[in-house]
Amino acid sequence: MRLSVYLSWVFLENVPVQRFLFKLFTSRVSGMFMGLNSVFMIITALQNSSTLQTVLLPVSNVFDCYSAFTCLSVSRQARFWSILRKILRLVNVMEATLGEKVWMDNTKRIIGMFCATTLSYAIFVFSSLWTELFLSGTSLYISWPFEPYLGSWGEHVGQVYYNFVHLSLVCLCVVWMYTAVGCATCTSAGLHHALAQYLISNVTPRTTENAVKMHQQLRLVTLDMVDFFAGNLAKIMAHSFCNAVIATIQVLANEVSSGTFVNLIAVSLLFTSLCFFSQMLSDASLALQTCAYRAATSGVQLPEAHALALVMLAAGRPPALRCRGLGRLNLAAAGDAFRRLYSVISVLGTKY
Repeated sequence: MRLSVYLSWVFLENVPVQRFLFKLFTSRVSGMFMGLNSVFMIITALQNSSTLQTVLLPVSNVFDCYSAFTCLSVSRQARFWSILRKILRLVNVMEATLGEKVWMDNTKRIIGMFCATTLSYAIFVFSSLWTELFLSGTSLYISWPFEPYLGSWGEHVGQVYYNFVHLSLVCLCVVWMYTAVGCATCTSAGLHHALAQYLISNVTPRTTENAVKMHQQLRLVTLDMVDFFAGNLAKIMAHSFCNAVIATIQVLANEVSSGTFVNLIAVSLLFTSLCFFSQMLSDASLALQTCAYRAATSGVQLPEAHALALVMLAAGRPPALRCRGLGRLNLAAAGDAFRRLYSVISVLGTKY
């Protein structure tokens, strides 16, 4: 299967199911629904503030709704879809130019593993919540504050509303946005590797001209993607960081539930994945710079050497995803974030 087919599913192209999801994400009704959920959960937290668990569950879901609302807001912006379609067009051009080669196989393998991981995480979230519901017998409809006023139907309405409406939409929005960002970043890294292979395969005036033009287009799309998500990634990942803090509080207060582990693995899985893809993008740009240098020093003519020098100059400034408060996302940033989290847990652990 071609890489463009993989991406057409992630970027919601053509198929009826994908068109339905596109309308769901871009509808203002979905955004209003998230705002209404946040109000419901704040009211519920005020009504049930007797224990730490009953307070933290609605607060955790408020941050989930905030991230989901941000994902819906991002999906309604034309610039977001323009970036995805430009990346898809570049993939089609590169497939027609190079065909099925190593860069495409590696990119498809990484994207497939990432999609499988995010889908497994979504299934795990639902499984853990339903396990707590059926085994412990506790009430999980924390975003439905009207249960005391609806008589015997209140509990059933709350369960259906929370388990099948609220959780489904929140999880679908957040997981899809993480998948889209990760796949777009991974594909951009793969296109950099494809250009590197294209340069060293046959250095001629024609291939050099094509490589320079494609790199200019790829560079513009990549920088546009990085700039667009720089102001949104912190909001999208708010639920991961805040839920990790909430899970830490639950562990220290000895109020552990099945949702505690879900909150802890969210930051380690989703945040680390984006850091990994951002590191891939930077490394791929530097690899392209190295290949352009090798091509420029292999006895080419002066005009081709000048063109390759422009590629080296641009690729020498590697792009990377940025997040407000964290800076450039890479493996070093992920390690630093986990070291800080461990320091906080160590300090607070001595006080409890």
